[in-house]
Amino acid sequence: MLLKVETVEEIGRFKTLKHQAPHFGSLTAVFARNGLGKSTLCSIIRSAAEQDARLIAARKRLGATKEPSAHLQWHTHGAVTYSVGKWNSCPGPVHVFDAEFVRRNLHVGESVTRDNKRSLIPIVLGEEGVKLADKISQLDSEQRELATKISAVEKTIKRSCPVVSDIKAFVQKSVPDDINRIIDRARKSLELARNSVAVKLKQAPSPLPTPDIDGICALSAETIETLSARAEAVLQDHIATHAMELQGTRWLKFGLEHMQEDKCPFCTQDTSKVDIVSLFRGYFSEEYSAFLKRIDLAYDLFAETYGSKGEKVADFIAKTSSDLTFWSNVCDLGEIPELSAQDLHAVQHSVQALEVQLAAKKANPLSVITIDNLTEVVHGFEKFNVFQSQLLSCIEIISAARSNIADFDVKRTQEVYDKNDALRLKTLPPLVTEVADWTGLYQQAG
Repeated sequence: MLLKVETVEEIGRFKTLKHQAPHFGSLTAVFARNGLGKSTLCSIIRSAAEQDARLIAARKRLGATKEPSAHLQWHTHGAVTYSVGKWNSCPGPVHVFDAEFVRRNLHVGESVTRDNKRSLIPIVLGEEGVKLADKISQLDSEQRELATKISAVEKTIKRSCPVVSDIKAFVQKSVPDDINRIIDRARKSLELARNSVAVKLKQAPSPLPTPDIDGICALSAETIETLSARAEAVLQDHIATHAMELQGTRWLKFGLEHMQEDKCPFCTQDTSKVDIVSLFRGYFSEEYSAFLKRIDLAYDLFAETYGSKGEKVADFIAKTSSDLTFWSNVCDLGEIPELSAQDLHAVQHSVQALEVQLAAKKANPLSVITIDNLTEVVHGFEKFNVFQSQLLSCIEIISAARSNIADFDVKRTQEVYDKNDALRLKTLPPLVTEVADWTGLYQQAG
């Protein structure tokens, strides 16, 4: 209980105030006109009870020549003195029901503030209630601090991943083991959508026809049984005698086809009584002409497709690889077919062997031509067939992508890519740390 206000200096209206009345009792009335210092005394008592020097500093007397001071006498705490900007001790809890109390705890102005309600708790709840209220206030403060930290972490996460809108769902979503594969597919879908025009105009690669090795071998071994052995022997002897091995058969056949009235088309001599000419006429029958055409067609088609030394196979591999590089950026082709330099050389070697086979058959149509290294030739084309088989799988994927290109929207595919990429970033610094921090803070807040 306050017994007396010993002295007050340089506070409010008081340059110097000395207590001259008896000690205060359990009920003491202090009265005066407005503006004579009643509120100043209340502020001094409140400052002592709350140990708040600002209440006195705010009331320092205008024109003061020294620092404010106050000396109060209390029943249980003795002398409580304010000097040099602070109190020497606290008199304990004191309730001061003044205008400041009303401002803090009751309705003032047009609204009741949160601080008004909180300040009224000690008056309404009592000592135990105050302890509980303090605990609530502490927990509330901790929750606000956690919320502030969570908000800061969420802002950092969103800066790294703008596509993320639901932080909780993003943090709790598990990252697939094949996230890199998923992102690669999403990236290719995005590229497909962005390059839709180029994709529509770009032709898909096509396979190179595989040679019919069995058919070539069969044609090389084929003869015309109706032709007499004597005619064949005479023909070959005539060709050898006149050094016409390369195209002798075809030259003789050409000459016979252009004879008129049994006269030689080259020298116009009469050949009606020349036995060898009659022999040759029977030899070069329609069946033989058809046979030669088959050989010529097989040779020309082979050379046109593969080249005499397999150079067109190399051109095909180079162009196909270039095409697949483009398509692999917009389609998930899986394993892209490749043909090593060693395998390409083996294919070209096989092509040359078949070309030599067909050339020999073309020069000697009725001879049985065989391939000595047939196994090696077949093995060389086996590697090429593996490449072709893989290429066909890629072509199917490319065709599906081209037919479905209208279903790919740039905005939607960009969003899918960004969301998957955000999941990937969640496992990498610095986002992995931010996610861990958010998880810890969220668990504390919960």
